[in-house]
Amino acid sequence: MKTATRSIGIGFLLAALVVAGLIFAKPYLPENIQRFMQSDAATQTHTDDDYEALQKQYDDAQTKIKDLEEQVAAKESDSNNDDADQDNNQSDNDDQANDDQSNDDQNTPTTVNFVIPEGASASQVASDLASQGVISDATAFSNFLTENGYDVLVRPGTFELNSDMTNEQIAQAITN
Repeated sequence: MKTATRSIGIGFLLAALVVAGLIFAKPYLPENIQRFMQSDAATQTHTDDDYEALQKQYDDAQTKIKDLEEQVAAKESDSNNDDADQDNNQSDNDDQANDDQSNDDQNTPTTVNFVIPEGASASQVASDLASQGVISDATAFSNFLTENGYDVLVRPGTFELNSDMTNEQIAQAITN
């Protein structure tokens, strides 16, 4: 009995020493571990409200996708009918005009009112920014956020962002 009690006591003592060591050694730990300890990532839970908000966003996105697919199908059928009615010279002129217009569209920055829901991770934010055309590479932007410590500072809200902004400008906008 004494041995069992003594073993339990030693176990509690060792556990207390480990916890105290982490608290006092925190300034000497690598930066990424310090950021993790400061964030709520380890204890973060999702509420029913979070789930409902995400479900609503998902449903809205599905509706928009269906609408866009219908618009594309309608434009393709209109385009096929128009092409059959036009002669080759007119078609060549239209193609040149469309190429010029698409080049103009590519030069125009994409501006969006970007919404970050409560509890969104940096990788989710990067993925959403890429899908809305604000950034071109979600993985690179997510890595940028992590490497520069912005990943734990992302805050929920609505932000006006555009595709001409640098990674640093976008990161500062969504973390300040």
